Amino acid sequence: MALAIIYQSIPEEILLSVAEKKSAEEAWEAIKTMCVGVDRVKKAKVQTLRSELESLTMKETEQIDDFCMRLCGIVTNICVLGEIMEESYVVKKLLRAVPAKYLQIASTIEQFGNLEEMTVEETLGRLKAHEERIRGTTETSGNQLLLTEEEWMKKEAQNGQLLLTREEWLKKMSQNQKGKWDAESRNKEGNRGYRDKSKVRCFNCSILGHYASECRKPK
Repeated sequence: MALAIIYQSIPEEILLSVAEKKSAEEAWEAIKTMCVGVDRVKKAKVQTLRSELESLTMKETEQIDDFCMRLCGIVTNICVLGEIMEESYVVKKLLRAVPAKYLQIASTIEQFGNLEEMTVEETLGRLKAHEERIRGTTETSGNQLLLTEEEWMKKEAQNGQLLLTREEWLKKMSQNQKGKWDAESRNKEGNRGYRDKSKVRCFNCSILGHYASECRKPK
């Protein structure tokens, strides 16, 4: 009965290899050797997984949960092969692998937390809290930028001409936030605003008054 259950639970390609076994114990040992491998193969797999773990880094756009799943997946595979992985080692690796925007919270955890007793879940929770704070700050800045851009578009529509290109407007906004205005740039923008374009014909829409690079109509 045990042998029959084993035969029903394994893929067909493995079944052909153990079909000649006369007992469940022999079949089980054969399957374990094929799937897990002998000690030398296991050690080689552990070394490969450890190297992969050491080189693992979190991408700049990756979320904490996604990276932690990748990290824990490698750790689980190492443990399945019989290797012992201390939780403190995983916590330290998690703090080392985060990108630059998490360095401040990672340094704080290392300085004021006991990494030898801290769990992966606790470390993950602190990193996620920092991630949510960064996300909230980014969204707020984005909303403010969009509102300013809408005001700029409204002003453009009222004047009936394109005062600045988008790149020039973003550059001016950046300079304004820092409180520094370059006199040469101010003169350049002023001269551009008074340029006579009444006889300039757009190569995109064939309408007088602007260049093709400033055209608002579809290309």
